[in-house]
Amino acid sequence: MEFTTLIWLFPLIFMLHDFEEIIMMQAWQNKNKDYLLTRFPRIGKRIIGTYENLSTASFSIAVLEEFLILSIAAVLAAEFDNFLLWTASFLAFFMHLFIHIIQWIIIRRYLPAIVSTFLALPYCIYAFNELIYRSLYSYSELALLFLAGLILLVTNLLMVHKLAAFFEKWLKSYAKP
Repeated sequence: MEFTTLIWLFPLIFMLHDFEEIIMMQAWQNKNKDYLLTRFPRIGKRIIGTYENLSTASFSIAVLEEFLILSIAAVLAAEFDNFLLWTASFLAFFMHLFIHIIQWIIIRRYLPAIVSTFLALPYCIYAFNELIYRSLYSYSELALLFLAGLILLVTNLLMVHKLAAFFEKWLKSYAKP
């Protein structure tokens, strides 16, 4: 497979993964709210508090912002041979999948995004192997890009939660007659 194809597949894989979260998050939270609060009292409150007041539309705004970053990264990589943002984002996403697996093991229930996590893993493993095979980066550079991706992921996650909350307030204001 051409590496350019792998680059362009990344935003698609990301969206398939996040569609599962978008579609299932509210129903899952409604179904599992009491379970989370009982089994994980402190962290359950944080999880519920983060998502309880967000509509699917507001959650989708956060996903859109992330999709735009990944799309820009894909354009930079595929069209301009600048792989830094793509690689950092890809490595962060790959790690993100393992976080979902750990969450799933801990919670011991279906988790929005777990099905698409397992579907995305073969792509990520293949793309990671291609990164290694093509020697685009040394192992130390990959480690630095992984760290950069992790910082980007955490920083962006905090930012998109604020964006989603802001959009939720705007949406409620807009919906008033």
